[in-house]
Amino acid sequence: MTTELPWHHIHITLDDRQAVAEWHDAHTLAVRREPTKRSENLMYGPNLLQVQGEDVARAPRGAWIDALGLTVTDLDGEIQRWVSAGATVAHRSGSMARLTEPWQTPFELIEGEGEGLTHINILAEEPDALASWYCENLLGALGDCEWDTTRTRVQFDTLALVFCRGHQGSEPRILDHLGWFTSDLDGTFARLNAGGVEFPVLPREFGSVRLAFGQDPCGIWFELLEPPGGTIIKPA
Repeated sequence: MTTELPWHHIHITLDDRQAVAEWHDAHTLAVRREPTKRSENLMYGPNLLQVQGEDVARAPRGAWIDALGLTVTDLDGEIQRWVSAGATVAHRSGSMARLTEPWQTPFELIEGEGEGLTHINILAEEPDALASWYCENLLGALGDCEWDTTRTRVQFDTLALVFCRGHQGSEPRILDHLGWFTSDLDGTFARLNAGGVEFPVLPREFGSVRLAFGQDPCGIWFELLEPPGGTIIKPA
């Protein structure tokens, strides 16, 4: 059985996926890769943002994926670049800013060392309990959020989930589900299923890969993806 679950993707749902991908490729840190039949693929270093035109997961209960988190080395410059391309600044405080691109996808930009998609904000009614669930079940490491002491950080190999108490706002539900690699889908499914995790989509073949969809206690869906031969390769 796999002993770790490397990060794979965050899925967002927007109708004009090609225009979205072109905008991010031109104006943000993302690099557009070859699209597939169902998705546009944007890489932020080793982390994948998939843009599809249809929902995969149903609406969550008690928690939701709030914003995509980018680390940038020049916050003022990055804000200027986004705004000049049609983005809107929702909030700015010190080394943090919240923006929405022209399709209203929420992003949080943090000024710091390194650049790329580094974290995903999750708002929850009981954030500490949900963070502990992700540590126990999806094998993240609990830690402090260095830029906001009110949040709880769960670190995976190349991306962190950051949990905060909050209530769903009026923004459209664009952020759909989270995804992890596994080298042993059947073993990972058996472990999680034995622990009471619900799986709306059981392990199955999907093209050249195998996948399953589970959900956390608050209804956020997560995908487990086993690549061909169980061989996990992540870009640098």
